[in-house]
Amino acid sequence: MKKEKRAQKAWTTLEERYLKQNAGFLCISEIALRLDRSEASVKSKASRLRKQNGCLSLRHFKSKLVWCPRCATLRTKLFSKTGHCMVCRLRDRHSRIVDDCETALLSLGEEHRFYYEVYEGYRQSSLPKRPVSTSIKGLDTYAPASCLLCRT
Repeated sequence: MKKEKRAQKAWTTLEERYLKQNAGFLCISEIALRLDRSEASVKSKASRLRKQNGCLSLRHFKSKLVWCPRCATLRTKLFSKTGHCMVCRLRDRHSRIVDDCETALLSLGEEHRFYYEVYEGYRQSSLPKRPVSTSIKGLDTYAPASCLLCRT
């Protein structure tokens, strides 16, 4: 048994206008759904219109960004376990570490806590100190840079 071919439904000017206005803004499947046509029909009509006008494109950009519900920021990825972004996850981890450190300090004896606060509490990573800048008083604006090294 052979399938009967359906008669092709003619495109109206309203449908063509809708296709021209929404091409590139909506995906092909959405246009086909709204026009009650198949995706192949929409593609072939777009191809014919492109040959006539030369400026019709069905390329559609779909953003891969999602909203983080916690910080209300667009992110590329949310973690399935928490549903939050990496920044929120790191903030949570940091707050847990700070809480753990505070409870550990409270569990220390008074003598050990005093020792920690005096000697160990200020050990943190830091940037090296800035070099002392040389004085430029008395130099005119066009003095060469080598003069800055000579004078103290």
